[in-house]
Amino acid sequence: MQHLYEISPLYMRGGTAIGSGGTINCTGVDWTAYEGGALVVANVGATPTGTLIYKLCGGTASGDVANVFASGTVLPGAGGTLVGTITGTVTTQFANVQLISTGGTVLASAELIGKKRFLTV
Repeated sequence: MQHLYEISPLYMRGGTAIGSGGTINCTGVDWTAYEGGALVVANVGATPTGTLIYKLCGGTASGDVANVFASGTVLPGAGGTLVGTITGTVTTQFANVQLISTGGTVLASAELIGKKRFLTV
């Protein structure tokens, strides 16, 4: 039996204000049920004063950020919503997203997307 969708949004961290120098570790996901590849979509709200650094991380526990598989940056803009995406291969049991603000405040959200492993019978 196949799943309805090939990729699944696993979680989203939405509308979080992060002050300059602040870090947020999103909830980890047990990645053993997913293929290695992961997609992270990061959004920054209107008129940020800082830069958002977002990372696809993982480790042996839900909140572990010891391994960084990919990272990206969204620079401050004049207005509107700014979006960045990264892809990486998760090689640990758990995967999560880390959001970091530098040089000012950002209103950020992130979504982690993966593809379920299919079982054949």
